[in-house]
Amino acid sequence: MSGLAHTDPGLFELYYGESVHETPPPEAHYVPFNTGEEYIEREIANMMTDEVVETALSSIQVRDLSPEF
Repeated sequence: MSGLAHTDPGLFELYYGESVHETPPPEAHYVPFNTGEEYIEREIANMMTDEVVETALSSIQVRDLSPEF
């Protein structure tokens, strides 16, 4: 959601409307300990349309910590 708001504000408003008045945080962190980037992208794709996923993923950086754990 935060990635979409920063990457394409118009698309963000289309999906979330004016009901979201708060400014999204500059960054959101998701730290996976048991899976890689491909899995996270696939899970996001299961929940959102292709257009939203492609737009939002361009601003998402994943650091996979699973090899250490």
